[in-house]
Amino acid sequence: KDLTAKMAKRLNASESAAGRLIITESAAFSSMSQIETYKALDVDSVEIVETIDARTCEECSEMDGQVVKVSDMEVGVTIPPFHPWCRGTTCPHNKEWEEE
Repeated sequence: KDLTAKMAKRLNASESAAGRLIITESAAFSSMSQIETYKALDVDSVEIVETIDARTCEECSEMDGQVVKVSDMEVGVTIPPFHPWCRGTTCPHNKEWEEE
């Protein structure tokens, strides 16, 4: 909350806008670090995991469960966050784990 207030003041923006920026950019940096971690662990592909509820947008609903090669991971394009306030993430994907 303190960071949001400080950022809002510094940017001359509302606390809502500052909060949105902080959360969305934090998610983007988290996804960037996940890419490097997956590469270091020799993970071949990941699955997109979205929070599915009444607030989930159509784009994210459609992306939930999609499998992406680690080599094709691009924040905002092939992996979350896809938009401000996006709540999606990724997890390693293993074909052996798929339900029949």
